Amino acid sequence: MIQKILTSLKLPLVFVQGAYFFITMKKLADPDGSRTGIAGQGQTIKLLVIGDSSALGVGCKKMEETSTGVLVKQLSATYQVNYHICAFTGYTTAQILAAVKQLPLTPFDYVVISVGSNDIVKGNSLKKWKQHSDALHAYIEKNFNPKKILMSAIPPFQKLPTLPYLMRHYLAERSQSMNYYLMAHSHTNPIYNYLDLEFDFLPEYISEDGFHPSSALYKIQG
Repeated sequence: MIQKILTSLKLPLVFVQGAYFFITMKKLADPDGSRTGIAGQGQTIKLLVIGDSSALGVGCKKMEETSTGVLVKQLSATYQVNYHICAFTGYTTAQILAAVKQLPLTPFDYVVISVGSNDIVKGNSLKKWKQHSDALHAYIEKNFNPKKILMSAIPPFQKLPTLPYLMRHYLAERSQSMNYYLMAHSHTNPIYNYLDLEFDFLPEYISEDGFHPSSALYKIQG
């Protein structure tokens, strides 16, 4: 009870800090490059990447530097990779689900999901996020029939020194709850894999806007 009262008292300041941070934050462009393509030769792998700005690779200049670009380059040494990126800056899980529903209903071997940060930033409830996340996973299973669904953890906001303290603490608390849910969900079906982001975090892993990953971090994720 006391914890809930203290949290409610801090929330107005958190939202003020958050609003100021994101209003003044340097706006980064999407990376240059195609969101669809074919790379390499050999057995065909169909790859779908879904998510928000981190899935798109905001913080990189070119698509080749993003986690998807790095992954495609590595896989294309052995396989022919047919990839599609359905990712948009600022999108919540509900918005991503709506975008995914516009894709052709075709099988994908692997689906990578990186979404949830904007649900926290925009103040969406954990209950609503769980509903939208479950709906997204169910839709993917039913319509794309993947061999594997790789769910990326919500970024470790507690490791971003560029964020104001109260805001950083609030985002980290919310992301931890969401990551616990994703980890539990990954045990419900063998096609799911949870991709942990808990590793030593260096200053060079943050892009020039102080929020998004840099190309150095995307390389590790890829």
